[in-house]
Amino acid sequence: MDSFSIERVPKKQGIRHLGPLRWVFKFADGRPDKIGVWNGATNNFEESAAYISKTGIVYAAIEWQPIGKWVNHKLFECDGHDYVSSRWIAATNAGCGIGISSGKKKLSNAIVGLMFITRNKKVSCFVDGSISQKNLNEYEKKFNLREHRI
Repeated sequence: MDSFSIERVPKKQGIRHLGPLRWVFKFADGRPDKIGVWNGATNNFEESAAYISKTGIVYAAIEWQPIGKWVNHKLFECDGHDYVSSRWIAATNAGCGIGISSGKKKLSNAIVGLMFITRNKKVSCFVDGSISQKNLNEYEKKFNLREHRI
C-alpha cells in the first residue's frame, strides 16, 4: 500500500503554465535535502534526480510555485519506501505554419509536468497546478525499473 498525500488544486482547462515544478528529497541520515531546479534538469549529473543516492530517503515530493507568488505548494508527497522514480513530462507543439526558406515544420518542447512513480501508482503534477493519478497494472509493476533498492 502506498503512503502519500496530495494537495487538491482546482483543475484548469487545458494545460496553461501557471507555475513551475520541482522535485524534493528529504533524508533521515543528516544529509541536506536535495531540491531540483524549477521545470527541468540541468547538465550536471549530480543535480539530476536519477543520480542522487536514495539511501535513507524519508520522503519524495513535488512542489509547485504559482507565478507571482513566493510560496511553494507541495502538490504531492510519498513515503521514501514507496518512491520508485520520476520523469519530466514534455509537450511537443508542432507549428502549423511552414517556413518559406526551409520548408520544415517548427517544433518546440515545453515542460508541462512532473511524474512520480510509486510502488502502485503513477502521479502526474502539471504546471497549471492540476494532478492526475493512475494505478499501475501488474505488467507495469513487474517491469518497473527502480532507481533505488527498498
